[in-house]
Amino acid sequence: MKHIISPYENQQNLPTDRNDPVGAATAVEIRFPETFSARAWKVIDYLDDTIQLYIYKGKFVATDESLELTEYGDGSAVAPHGGPRWTGDSLEELESWLESVADDYDMFGDMEGWEVEKDKVSEPTVPTEPEKSPSRKPVKLWVIVEMLRGLISSLYCVRTREQAEAEMKEFINNNMLDNERLVCVFADEYLSCEDQEQAHTFTARLSEVNDSLPSPKPSASDPYHLHPLPLYDVCVEALERGFNTIYDPRTLIHRPLNEFAEDIDARNYDDTYGYVRFGPIIVGLTDAWETEAEIYELDGI
Repeated sequence: MKHIISPYENQQNLPTDRNDPVGAATAVEIRFPETFSARAWKVIDYLDDTIQLYIYKGKFVATDESLELTEYGDGSAVAPHGGPRWTGDSLEELESWLESVADDYDMFGDMEGWEVEKDKVSEPTVPTEPEKSPSRKPVKLWVIVEMLRGLISSLYCVRTREQAEAEMKEFINNNMLDNERLVCVFADEYLSCEDQEQAHTFTARLSEVNDSLPSPKPSASDPYHLHPLPLYDVCVEALERGFNTIYDPRTLIHRPLNEFAEDIDARNYDDTYGYVRFGPIIVGLTDAWETEAEIYELDGI
């Protein structure tokens, strides 16, 4: 089916092209065609506002929330990787790609918020006693924090220790000089390395991660990605998720979460995007793995 190109009247989501910043202004955001298949639209609806579609330099480009139009970067701290979700020559190709993403999501089977389509032919025609669904096991992932000169340069998750070790090697190659002396720690559920000046630090820890993490990107090898935020923004996000009480380790009391957030906002709390929520806890990432880490406990759902 031939799909119709329909640009938005108001071009509000302005994309970026780090290879051609001036050229990015020529990109035109368009609507996903209503004539796409139901399976393609299932992915579009699932990704919601984390996928946008543009016409750029004669190509159709589907971006993620970064709005990157072209591939960029070498993975270093100076030029981190970035790029669109998909680039192609036609809307028919995009429809086919979205349907393949739906197939991948069905194959994962444990994507938060994604309903796997069952093969109706294989379903029993005779009513049977409903089986009790087993309680879902918590997901265990290696949470990786990379820091350069005291600032978090990257925060993400991988599934296996082998991936964590590979990420450590890449971090050393990208950020540490050959003649630097390194301090490394290897344990069953913990990996870390840093130079003696503590200017470059890599930490990986095996942690339970629940279903409240952000939605995955279809092109990512690991379906989880965390983003550090200011403490106020993390509190607001927790309120939106249904939490209403927070335990403050500084005052040793439980407080309404909205009041706690208002106090932070009133004090203009400057935390340099250093907090992330892991389910019912908020962690200050600059000292997340210390014995006396800054940890706030949430309740109320």
